[in-house]
Amino acid sequence: MKLKSSTLLLGLLLPLGSSVSATTIFTAPSSFREHMKQAGRDTTANEILDSILTGPKVRWRRADLAPRLRHRIHLNAAEVPRFPYDDPKLMDPRNWPASMIVEGELCSLTVYAYDGRQATWSRSIEDSGAIVFYLYYTDVGTDFHSHYARHRGPFYDWLKGRLRQRSWAKGRGRHSRIWSYWPYPSGELFKFMEFEKKYDAVGNEVSIEWTEEVFARDGTLIGCCEGDGLPARNGYWLGVDVGKDYVYRSMEALERSLVRP
Repeated sequence: MKLKSSTLLLGLLLPLGSSVSATTIFTAPSSFREHMKQAGRDTTANEILDSILTGPKVRWRRADLAPRLRHRIHLNAAEVPRFPYDDPKLMDPRNWPASMIVEGELCSLTVYAYDGRQATWSRSIEDSGAIVFYLYYTDVGTDFHSHYARHRGPFYDWLKGRLRQRSWAKGRGRHSRIWSYWPYPSGELFKFMEFEKKYDAVGNEVSIEWTEEVFARDGTLIGCCEGDGLPARNGYWLGVDVGKDYVYRSMEALERSLVRP
């Protein structure tokens, strides 16, 4: 099965049984990315962004935020719920068991790999030199040869050998909840995302709501947004309502966070 290059932008949510992708939500338009590539960022702009990612000066007023964010944001990364199943052995793909009991049900390991030319799904780990590499669990007997297969429990995403993000999915029947954690290369929490999904009687997704929070290396909250489905409804950066500009600011922060170890 050939994979279009644009599919690589779909990121987190595709293996989570969704027709909506987190990276589709948060990836800047291609025209903007091309502009940034051509224009570059001057030294002063990079220094300002580095200072924001290291030790920002920001004051958040919950009363100024959209109602859905007001009581859900974490002003410091230390307040974010810990990863529900923090087993250090899972940091090594070779340690993932072939099956796992999730919420009382037996689930099978699912492996997604993309080598730059072709995407594959399997039930076993092979050293294929994949650029993009996902590990997660799906129900025994399900058709797992799809990005849209609903996953259970842990989901880890590696890009060129580096853990890009890990998430945990909980819930059966018509509801599910997903927590996603994106680290700095040095290990601190860069981004925390939370998703709430609803399904119809046959398992089709009918709605999704999400929130996102971005943190500096010292744990300070620097940005947050929320949405219903694809578009971001409300975005805030350094305590200020920036609307749709949040997408660009968060993408710049993500790219810069990967420059420094």
